[in-house]
Amino acid sequence: MNDYFREKFKMKFHQHIYLMGFMGSGKSFLGKKISQALNIPFYDLDQEIEIFYQDSIENIFALKGEEFFRSLESKVLQSLSDKPPGIVSLGGGTPCFNNNIEYLNSNGTTIFINTLFELICLRLKLDKNNRPLLEKIKNNPEKLAAYVDHKLSERIPFYQQAKITVFQNMENQDFIENEIIEKIQTIE
Repeated sequence: MNDYFREKFKMKFHQHIYLMGFMGSGKSFLGKKISQALNIPFYDLDQEIEIFYQDSIENIFALKGEEFFRSLESKVLQSLSDKPPGIVSLGGGTPCFNNNIEYLNSNGTTIFINTLFELICLRLKLDKNNRPLLEKIKNNPEKLAAYVDHKLSERIPFYQQAKITVFQNMENQDFIENEIIEKIQTIE
């Protein structure tokens, strides 16, 4: 994308674009690439939570529990409205708690990265990040697949409320950001 179109796009950009999907769908990775391509800010909600609370997501879960974390997550999510519009990478569960999906759809454009089940499992198995919800099952492929299947079935109804959906599989994972950029460029 040349500088003229980057600047033109930046001028018409008024609200955040929220990337949602299951853990391992590449929200943070893609968010960084897309924000660089469009020359707009990138915010990773998990990093914003860690900065705000001055502790890691892993510690917050371990010391305070998921209910506290979800409340904190909603608070930090809403605080992002004070920042310049950009790409926001959400946590996998963010849209599913505290009416966050309604907030997201009312205050920006939501994009669901609908990722092939097998690709999610492969990425999570290879993932070196600390993911509190996977700590005990990451190295057991059967338990990991069962967990992903169960959690996806709970979360899909929330993800499907996104304004835009893109499908990611083994074949298009290397250029899915181009499809997302094309969809973003159609936003009025």
